[in-house]
Amino acid sequence: MVKQERAMRTRNVLVRAAALQFARNGYEGTSLVQIKQEAGLSMGALTFHFKTKAELADTVEARGKFVVECALERVTEVSAPWLDLLTELTVELSRLLEKNVFVQSTARLGRERPGSPDWSTFWLPEIRRLAELAHEGGELLSPAAPGDVTALARLLVAGAETRIRDDGPAASSEAITEELTRVWRLVRPRISDPDQ
Repeated sequence: MVKQERAMRTRNVLVRAAALQFARNGYEGTSLVQIKQEAGLSMGALTFHFKTKAELADTVEARGKFVVECALERVTEVSAPWLDLLTELTVELSRLLEKNVFVQSTARLGRERPGSPDWSTFWLPEIRRLAELAHEGGELLSPAAPGDVTALARLLVAGAETRIRDDGPAASSEAITEELTRVWRLVRPRISDPDQ
């Protein structure tokens, strides 16, 4: 039991170290040597748990996907108008991009690593579903269509991702969250019925 717990702790340290390195340097710019140094472990400990960098990247992406899925569940379990949930989801995704190294890594691996899914595949279907439900529930004004609202949300999250990536530590999640909220306030009267 103690050996299993120690092995799990070692594995978690390695996965976090890999996520940090992938977020910082990208897939091609990260080596197993950098990961083991970040983790403060030996190469033997690393290769005991992960034979290749690709295996580590797959594990990091799985963790990033799990974090996003938890956020989707947390945001959408609240009873609120569909468009409010969609708006809050875009804000939460931007928070995760700024604060969660697994989400940061997953987004970067999706852009740079051949064969990795774009991280939007983990959340875009839920955005699309919420836009459809907002439309069906009469929350959207004509000519706002679910596809247009989905595209808007996708572009806002992509813009937040770009800001976070380009501004680095200078970008604060509060500033980006406030910007997203202001943009939604500008757009909402054009696409939604305020009485809904």
